[in-house]
Amino acid sequence: MVAGPDRLAQTRARRAMQGVGLRASERIERAASTRNEVHVSPHYVVRINRRPDQRLRREGLVCQSLPPERWTPSVVGYSGETGFDFVVVERKPGVALSRAWPAMSTERRRVMIGELCRALKTLHSVETPKAATKMFGTPHLLDPSAVSPVVPILMAIDTLSARGQVDHMLLQDIADLVNDHGGALDDYHQRTLIHGDLSFENIMVDVNGLSALLDFEWARGAPPDLELDVLLRFLRHPQAHLPADVAGTVGPADFEIVPQWLSEDYPELFVHPRIVERLALYCIAFDMAELMTMTHITSVDNMGPLHPVRRLTGLLTGVSPLRDQLTRLSLLV
Repeated sequence: MVAGPDRLAQTRARRAMQGVGLRASERIERAASTRNEVHVSPHYVVRINRRPDQRLRREGLVCQSLPPERWTPSVVGYSGETGFDFVVVERKPGVALSRAWPAMSTERRRVMIGELCRALKTLHSVETPKAATKMFGTPHLLDPSAVSPVVPILMAIDTLSARGQVDHMLLQDIADLVNDHGGALDDYHQRTLIHGDLSFENIMVDVNGLSALLDFEWARGAPPDLELDVLLRFLRHPQAHLPADVAGTVGPADFEIVPQWLSEDYPELFVHPRIVERLALYCIAFDMAELMTMTHITSVDNMGPLHPVRRLTGLLTGVSPLRDQLTRLSLLV
């Protein structure tokens, strides 16, 4: 018998299934997730968001605007009840690409990246639906409606500087970089839809190839090359995106060739004349957003290697993994 918090979570999952007309008696199991409560049954996946931001209701609406491809989520239903919004989708065949990757041959890996790129081109051809134009916060501090999209970054720098928890000179150096290169995002827009959280944990594969793209809760209107930030972030720090039971099975070396394959199969993501500056600004926008959520920022000596302050310092000093990736792609010399 399930007890304690898991029992309450199962009760919420069954309530969600009943709410969309499914049999609540179907066997369900809790799945690992870093943000939402996730339960799977033989036929369905139930994701529950207990924060008051309506992200999963929004995801249900966004998914209804996606093209009818094999990888598109099949939404059964969703709800927007505050503190209990959820989405129920049909369960797709296969496993996460991150879990299948270690056993794949190089040839099979190459094929899967090609299929992923074709899916992304289709996704990025979708005009941003109304449901995706607004959301409660994003993983990147960028605002296309501002005088410059980088204004939220500069505002965050002022806030963090006033708090006194981050080195003032580091923040000033970041502000100088953003001011000097912010023009690289002058054509930032919301016209096309992006996934917004594209790690190999959110890509499903089976014997027939790409079977699903999962978790569209961060889908929004943005330039397609913003997709590269989370994706490259996963490729250079996979352990940070994987559950504990999987994190030890792969490392950055397992994905070293993937950025090159992406550039071959989806070159449009890399052709902007200021792509290096754009990717650096995307990194800063992501790391600053994470810093803004922290109520306490530890001393530098106690920071892990993936702390956003460490990442920002590496970006400024030219020793970041992003720089290594861009150099291998001949985007940086």
